[in-house]
Amino acid sequence: MSVGVSALGTTSIHFIEPGVKVNGHYYREDLLMPKLLPDICQLSDFYGFQQDSAPAHRARETIDLLTMDIPKVHTSYALATKQS
Repeated sequence: MSVGVSALGTTSIHFIEPGVKVNGHYYREDLLMPKLLPDICQLSDFYGFQQDSAPAHRARETIDLLTMDIPKVHTSYALATKQS
């Protein structure tokens, strides 16, 4: 299950089918881009994006996507990675 929560509201709850391995590719292509980010954009034009350090969340391609392709997104993990 994946959901976004903020003071402005919540995204839809997105369920992951049993047995699906959530790797970086699945997270980006099946969850983040088609579901979570569109939901988040409906809540606000500017938002912070905080993730835990699950491998799919901290995959280099995921961090690159969030910091380069979507400039209005701030990811705490991405900033910490770039500063180290």
